[in-house]
Amino acid sequence: MRVFRILLASFCLWGCQGPGDVSELELERIPGSLTRVEPAVSDTTAVQLDLMATQGDCQRLIDLGVLKTQQECLPQVDAGNGNVRLVYRIVDNGDTLALPMQADPVTGAVSPHRYLSVMHQTEGVRDGWADDSANAITRHVSITPHGESTEAAQLFVLLIDRSDSMRKSDGGQVSRLDRVKKALVSRAVTERFFSNDKNRVLVLSFAQGVREESGLIADIGQYLGVVDGLRADGSWTHLYDAVDYSISTALKKKSVAKYLLNERALPTIIALTDGFDNQNSSESCGDNASALKGLLRRLKKKRTAKSEVLAPVVYTVGLGKPALPNFPFVGAELAGEAKRKAVAAKMLKNPTPKGLCGSAAGTIIDPPGRAPGLEDQGIDNASLEWIAFRGGGKSVVTTQLSNLIGAFEQAAAKRYEWFELRYHTDPAYFRQSFRVRLKTESFVSTTAEIRFHPPTAFSLPEPRVTESGWWAPSAPFRSTTALVLPLLGFCISLAFLGAATFNLRRALTREQPRSGRPGE
Repeated sequence: MRVFRILLASFCLWGCQGPGDVSELELERIPGSLTRVEPAVSDTTAVQLDLMATQGDCQRLIDLGVLKTQQECLPQVDAGNGNVRLVYRIVDNGDTLALPMQADPVTGAVSPHRYLSVMHQTEGVRDGWADDSANAITRHVSITPHGESTEAAQLFVLLIDRSDSMRKSDGGQVSRLDRVKKALVSRAVTERFFSNDKNRVLVLSFAQGVREESGLIADIGQYLGVVDGLRADGSWTHLYDAVDYSISTALKKKSVAKYLLNERALPTIIALTDGFDNQNSSESCGDNASALKGLLRRLKKKRTAKSEVLAPVVYTVGLGKPALPNFPFVGAELAGEAKRKAVAAKMLKNPTPKGLCGSAAGTIIDPPGRAPGLEDQGIDNASLEWIAFRGGGKSVVTTQLSNLIGAFEQAAAKRYEWFELRYHTDPAYFRQSFRVRLKTESFVSTTAEIRFHPPTAFSLPEPRVTESGWWAPSAPFRSTTALVLPLLGFCISLAFLGAATFNLRRALTREQPRSGRPGE
């Protein structure tokens, strides 16, 4: 029996020991946890993803005034539920770089896939990253921004339609362009555009081409004069070319590029139109699908490319009524989460004539003469929605002045100093050392990874995460019961094996017990 007890104690000590062959590493135990963590590793560029891994990392941010407590910063690994929480920030040569984070136009919530990709891997943690198929599937990914910064610089690029249709008054006394100008010079908008002395405004107008109405504007008086001088003197509406110009050529101008680099300013394009992208009188709605696909491809390349300046964000404003009110043409029977997923899936795909226009794919946009066209029914809300979705902004379609003001106001993005990431995966992936890689997907492109080492044989559940918004129900022993109970039963069986063997032998041989009395 003594041998069995020794074996049992040895097994329990082995099962609760720390990570395996990591003696060369300086590991730090997550407070209140059995899990140990390695210092995070980031890429070696000037702009880095700073991932909080240790108490030293967190203390550095507390000293800088970015965070207040260790608890809100340190990693949390909830092995029982399969949850991980990490905190990160973006740094530029050691200084915190405040970045924007906007709500998803489809859901009204922050959409993580626009900003970050998350990979969780347990196999081959000493080797390079395997294919995505070898990574654990991460679900319920969420990002929460913190530490709003009001001093971050922002460049507003106004891209205003000046085609001749902007002279129309829609039955009133004020033309469409005058309505836009009134919104642009409103106090609410000018206060947002010039909220600090680092902000700048660049005014462009477009019709069959793009015209630069100004250089960088830092003064409200100059801005008001430029807006007042806008004129609707164009013909065709080359919307896609104009957006392409605003995210490429306009931002490469020497003075603009220097400002964006020196101030780490966020270039924000606000494109406004009252119609459709239209190149000629025979063009149909479906003909625009190919050109829009090309624009979206260039927009993605611009927003994901490694660069010394922040990637642009694009907002779109439609002045009028939607010509395609049923867009994005997903199943009418869908609702709630199912509809949200269907809409997001469609917007991440390339546009097709039917996907862009539905049953109006063959309808002429602006036929010659006085024949009614699709443009007479309203504006190209589908293209505007697609451009804004891929551009990281929002799309607004309206005829009201108050809504126009609101559309320009919302482009004044809030920027945040640090971010909280949470995700869930199968708890089975927590039974051995694993690593997590984060990669930013917009504004800046950088990566970082962190390794966690739970006990090698099995791990008891980590402390419960109770903050509001944590999306997994508490089930502490859900993932360990299947392993712990059989082992416990085996250990108990060993303890009683001796007595059981004796009783079995006596039963088989019918051996009678001795009375123990003398003389018998």
